[in-house]
Amino acid sequence: AFFLHDFSPRRGKPFVSINCAGLNETFLRAELFGFVKGAFTGAVSEKTGLVQQAEGGTLFLDEIGDMPPAIQADLLRFLQNQRYRMLGCTKEKKANIRVISAGQPDITEKIQNKIFRADLFYRLTEVTIRTPALREIPEDIHTMIEGLLYQRIGKGDPYAKEAFSYFEKHKEKLSRHLWSGNFRELANLVKKRTLLNDDVVGELSSKAMQADTKMTPKDFLPNGFEEIIPLQKMTSVY
Repeated sequence: AFFLHDFSPRRGKPFVSINCAGLNETFLRAELFGFVKGAFTGAVSEKTGLVQQAEGGTLFLDEIGDMPPAIQADLLRFLQNQRYRMLGCTKEKKANIRVISAGQPDITEKIQNKIFRADLFYRLTEVTIRTPALREIPEDIHTMIEGLLYQRIGKGDPYAKEAFSYFEKHKEKLSRHLWSGNFRELANLVKKRTLLNDDVVGELSSKAMQADTKMTPKDFLPNGFEEIIPLQKMTSVY
């Protein structure tokens, strides 16, 4: 989201972000649109909202699927006319910002279950960028590792410079790993190596072997197939 902002004409203007997960309706509304003094108990002074802070730039809404339904309506109204009201204020303000949002694939289920507004979803997805899982782009993994290593050098990790040759040596193994934790798993792996000098790739292989021993026949069934049940058991259940 930041790079979309930084490589656009809005670079140089504010980039503001918020994670919508776990925030209640009142707090999230106040964070987004701000409030005036006396708007509610405890509002001892005026607070500028993130929409106003992002003027001319970009507002990034992470985990959009967890946004409370009431705020979804407010956001949809704002996206339609670029106008909003601070809590406790009767006057509308206008904002010129770009909105970028991110969510998990289960957002389609939330739309079907009426948890997330379909009209807001279609408004937000005028342009959609799917983030691939790491296992889908194995050719990029080593480049990401090198980028992370340069970051760790900047942070002063004691074994960061030596880690380049280590990860180069295990390049093929890392490209074959499934990366269930995606980029966070990769970043933590690099960080552990640069801080502790542990054999993190060896640990990765060991964990994978342990996971394989716990697999059941059901784990090998193709997607979309249910477990095969013996006829006698099926008859008994029926």
